[in-house]
Amino acid sequence: MAQKARRAPQTHGRWVALTEKNRVKLFIFSPIAARRRFCNTPCFSATLSLCHSLSKQKGGRNHCGKRYTKRIKKSYWPTTCYPDGAIVLKRNAVIDKLFALRAKHSLYWSAKRMIMVDPQLDGAALRSKGASFCAKEVILAQSKVEELVDLIEEQAQLIIVPDHTAVVLDDITLDDSTLERYGKRLYVIGDVTVPEQGDAWTGLEYLNVQGDITVPQAHKDALLSVLTEVSGEVKLARPKGAVLENKPFVKITKWMLEQQPTGLQVSDCAMVQIADDIPKQWIVERLHIVDCAIVKCSEALEDAVTMICEDVGSIGPVGAGEDQSIGGTINAVLGGIQGVLDTKVINAVQYVL
Repeated sequence: MAQKARRAPQTHGRWVALTEKNRVKLFIFSPIAARRRFCNTPCFSATLSLCHSLSKQKGGRNHCGKRYTKRIKKSYWPTTCYPDGAIVLKRNAVIDKLFALRAKHSLYWSAKRMIMVDPQLDGAALRSKGASFCAKEVILAQSKVEELVDLIEEQAQLIIVPDHTAVVLDDITLDDSTLERYGKRLYVIGDVTVPEQGDAWTGLEYLNVQGDITVPQAHKDALLSVLTEVSGEVKLARPKGAVLENKPFVKITKWMLEQQPTGLQVSDCAMVQIADDIPKQWIVERLHIVDCAIVKCSEALEDAVTMICEDVGSIGPVGAGEDQSIGGTINAVLGGIQGVLDTKVINAVQYVL
């Protein structure tokens, strides 16, 4: 009779599973003590328990060997499966000269992409060691295609970039310091901002942006002349004058826009109220609201306000009888002040635990 595994104590650690034919050893690593439990149940049950535990701690995304694919797909937790026996790398794995020196006779797998643009990467060394690669997409330098392409699984999407291209895994601004760091050939996995001052970016030889580009109107044509590819949108940057941010309540008045002819940007505020006497033309030309929860305005101004809002949860007129005081505003945004001190409130477009 199979021995029933005892219930694991509550810990702040993680589960690690090691498969041995039909036995699964479940290890619980705790800050207090490391305890080991043996389970004689089939791999299916134990693997599901493992996935359930991991899904709570890793945002609901798990990795498992392909031999368990059909079984795990029956569960309710999102699962990514990798080839049996493969060495799992980071989601954005960089394959460079150092990697080639330490490579083994194995299949290397990444859940997202692999980057192979190092000029000193020795493809012959990888081949002699028996290394191979599997990922959704692989970014390859032009000169490395012939010596590396047959080491990559056929289902991978190949992205060929010019030699000496820097792959940037972040949002960037195309200023002098960025170009000094990365050079004149860029493959950017993120958003790109073109500054109003400076023109160092006009010397770019290659620019591929996997995201959005924000550019001032005056520089748009020059940017398009050097832009190789963009997966997102090319957005026009609004004139940025004064900035109001991180406030629970902001009221925009006509006087404020009179004092800021170059523009006023309001960001990361819970509630923004627009005064009724502000001309529509001033709202369109001088006001920009981004990443705010609620924007209140008169019905006559609603169309103009909608044009200048970005990533705003709600836009609309103030309701009849609605409490417009600061206390009433906090109540409207937070759903009641009771218990706010014990509540974590997040105003964000995207939030990752």
